[in-house]
Amino acid sequence: MPRVFGAWKREVVRDNVMLPRLFLSFLSPVFGSEPFYPASVCAAILGMKKGSRLYKSLVRERQVAAEAQAFTYDLTKGSDLLVIDVTGRPGVSGEQLEQEVSREVDVLCANGVSADEVARAVTLIQTEYTRALQSAGERADRLSMFATYFGDPALINSQVRRYRSVTADAVNAFIADRLGENNRASLLYVPRTSALRTHRTGEFAGVRA
Repeated sequence: MPRVFGAWKREVVRDNVMLPRLFLSFLSPVFGSEPFYPASVCAAILGMKKGSRLYKSLVRERQVAAEAQAFTYDLTKGSDLLVIDVTGRPGVSGEQLEQEVSREVDVLCANGVSADEVARAVTLIQTEYTRALQSAGERADRLSMFATYFGDPALINSQVRRYRSVTADAVNAFIADRLGENNRASLLYVPRTSALRTHRTGEFAGVRA
C-alpha cells in the first residue's frame, strides 16, 4: 500500500441530496502503530466536537457548512484513512464547499498546530474513551477488537497513555507528511440540479450520476 495517493484524486457524484456533502480523505498510518496516534489527534483538532477547527471556521464563522467533523477509520491493514466529512448549508455550492474545506487544510499545513491544541484534543479523546468504557457493551466490543486485531485485549489499557505521549511536533510531522495535495481524495455529493465548474487545482476527475 502506498504511503500517499500520489495526486489529488477527485470525483463528484450527482445524487438525490438536498445539500452538497464532501468527504475528503488522506492515507494515514494504520491503527495501533506509533504514528497512528498523532494522526488521530490531528483528526480531533480538525473535527472532533464543536470546538474543532472545522466547526468553528466553517459552521460558526463563515457559515458555509451545516455540519463538520473529522475522524480516523482505525484500520489495521495496509493503511488507515483520516476523513473530513462536511455538509454544506443551503445556497452553498459543492465547488465552494470543497474550496472552503481545502482552505482549512492548507492553513493547517502552513501553520501547524500548537501544544495547547494538542493538549485539548488529547483531553477530549481521553474523556470520550473513558466514557465509552463505562458501557459494558462498548467495553466488550473494544476488548474483542484488540484481541482480534492484535491478539492482546489488554491493549485497551494502554490507549490513554499512548495518546498522552503525543506531542505537537509529532502532529506537525504527520501534517507535513500526509495532508498535502499529493495525498488527498475528494468524494463530493451534489444535488442533481447543481452546475459544476472547474476547481482551482484542475478539472474534476469524474462525475457520476
